[in-house]
Amino acid sequence: MTSRRGILAWIVALVAAGGRPGGAADDSASMIRSIAYDAATQTLTVVMAKDGRTYRHLRVPEKVYRDFMAAKSKGTFYLLHIKGRYEFSAQ
Repeated sequence: MTSRRGILAWIVALVAAGGRPGGAADDSASMIRSIAYDAATQTLTVVMAKDGRTYRHLRVPEKVYRDFMAAKSKGTFYLLHIKGRYEFSAQ
């Protein structure tokens, strides 16, 4: 049985590769414009490259931010570990 996370990771990889299985592409440059973190409030701010929308995720642990910044693909990390897991506001 395949886990939901495993399927999501496969879909993200497929999309990042331009829809070609086995392809390779780093989606971080095309998906995310900037990332900021306020440790005092545990607020993670992510600005999307495509439309400039700003997402402020609340109560994000500092370790998640550090792992995000260390990730080879910021876009994939965002989709798998942040989006949908933390309360947010969008502008």
